[in-house]
Amino acid sequence: MTAVVLGRGMDERLPVMPQTREVLRRAGIEVQVEPTRAAVEPYNRLAATERVGGLFHPPC
Repeated sequence: MTAVVLGRGMDERLPVMPQTREVLRRAGIEVQVEPTRAAVEPYNRLAATERVGGLFHPPC
């Protein structure tokens, strides 16, 4: 995996801990953090050309 897109929920209530970003960065994984609606576009764009992970939190 070369990238991961993290959705923070519709109202951005789900935090992403700095330690999470650091672990991913050290592993050479690009991290994008967006509100869930906005996270879908970069995920789909990246998934068309590379291995990408995604975590989307829709309820809040």
